[in-house]
Amino acid sequence: MGFTVGEILELPFADSYTLVAGKGGLGRVVENVNLLDYEYDSKIPTGEEPDGLFDRKSVVVTSMLFAKDRADLILSVTRQLFADGVSAIVIIQAYFKSLPDEVIEFADSINLPIILVSSEKTYAENVVIGLTRAIESSDNINKIEEKISFILQHKVSSATRLMTAQEIIPLFRAPYGFYYLVSKHQINTYGFQHQLQLLRNKKTDGMEILPYQYGILICTMGIDEQTTIDKLFKLGICMDEYVIGISTGSFETDKVANEIREALYAQRFAAKNKMEVCRFSEMGIWQMILPNRDNVWMKNYCEGIIRKLKEADAETEIFETASCYVDNNCDTKRTAEEMSVHVNTVRYRIKKAQETLGLEDKDMEFQQAIWFAFNYKKGMENYFDTF
Repeated sequence: MGFTVGEILELPFADSYTLVAGKGGLGRVVENVNLLDYEYDSKIPTGEEPDGLFDRKSVVVTSMLFAKDRADLILSVTRQLFADGVSAIVIIQAYFKSLPDEVIEFADSINLPIILVSSEKTYAENVVIGLTRAIESSDNINKIEEKISFILQHKVSSATRLMTAQEIIPLFRAPYGFYYLVSKHQINTYGFQHQLQLLRNKKTDGMEILPYQYGILICTMGIDEQTTIDKLFKLGICMDEYVIGISTGSFETDKVANEIREALYAQRFAAKNKMEVCRFSEMGIWQMILPNRDNVWMKNYCEGIIRKLKEADAETEIFETASCYVDNNCDTKRTAEEMSVHVNTVRYRIKKAQETLGLEDKDMEFQQAIWFAFNYKKGMENYFDTF
């Protein structure tokens, strides 16, 4: 994910934080926290080039004490911090309740966020500690997600994939399966991190809880679904609050990548089809279509069929009829009813479609071809992830 400036404002202790400039930079990534104290007591920065005093992608916390008698210094320091590549400036309002207009205008022009923090009961050290902990929590999540993404890479060897899985799932063993849970409710980064930490602190034997793309990926050592559901209930997970994808389960540890993919695809399928729970094994033809969206042979075959039908259309609605025919499970009567045409019109158009594809007098092969091609087309249009 990467911790961003915008997420600072969502932290539970940020009630007294106010963004006063640089709204366009809220997506800047924050990697660490620096404290600006006495660095500019005796010199005025030029802001023309980095001076190496502060880290790139840091959030700089300061009270601007050095400028309390010279507010004009704030602009010079802001320019210098921008030159240093910092992501944001957090100013404790001990000496300045507001900032000079030229500082606000400059920060807005370069999308450098400036956040003011009420000085009442707020100390710079506390701000630094709070932000540092939030960044560390985000970093831990990022590291786990990176390892999961590495496991999912197709060119990784089985041995390396298994070793990486054991790094994030210490007791990984067969049989096992994966559950992928995504909340039905919008949740900010801190809320997700907090929820994840609570679950990881309460985890039960034979189960590992991992973060992945704002969802909860659960590896369960065992493939009995009811046992897993009972464990999730003990963890305090309310199944009704999530859209859930469930993998098939495996007795082979070198199939870990496929098991993760199955859970991810099943969750995406459930979300798209307004289901609460989806098992990969019950997805029908979509078990093959979704994981192979980018397969060049499948893509060429299906797109070739679609292209030929479109080119042959010539205002005879062959393409539209074939699409509706597939949606109605190749039922001619139902297709005619939906299109408000005579059943013989549908038969004529379907015959023309068969001729276009060179499949006349091959009804079964034709139905299989267009059914697969049009469903592949839906997969390309409606699903955007290939794991």
